[in-house]
Amino acid sequence: MLLGVAAAGRGAGAQQPDTIATVVRNRIEASRTIRIELHDRTRPLLRGATVDGLGLHFSPDDVVATGGNLYGLPSPIAWGEVRRVDVRTGSYGRRGAVIGLILGAVAGAMVLSAVGDCDDCPQTSGTERLAWFLVFPSGGAVVGGLFGLGIPRWQRVYP
Repeated sequence: MLLGVAAAGRGAGAQQPDTIATVVRNRIEASRTIRIELHDRTRPLLRGATVDGLGLHFSPDDVVATGGNLYGLPSPIAWGEVRRVDVRTGSYGRRGAVIGLILGAVAGAMVLSAVGDCDDCPQTSGTERLAWFLVFPSGGAVVGGLFGLGIPRWQRVYP
């Protein structure tokens, strides 16, 4: 019911309340973690939230504070109080690995160039240079991927 009021207030091109509720419900309930923003700028993360016409239902044990005062956060949170809902869609692990691979390749090329120009350094064979050139990008990709896994990717599903 509140969802219908919120949808009706968006103008003539707004979707029907049932369509919005179905799309939002499916995306939220399929996601392990959601991030919401309330009108008072409180931004909790919720795990295991469910959706109905009244709002977002959750267990108080599954709330993680990310900003604002969460003391006495009601369950359900009425749709009229919700400003935005994002679902977690993964992480930036792949992007981090690619960036690390590129940076590792550049660092490896610089090191091998410096070693090749050094008169006091022991001579290295082509096989050793190739091995070092493979170690730097591989290490960069692993480190970059691990950093990227720690950064969640979010997608807005409401409004």
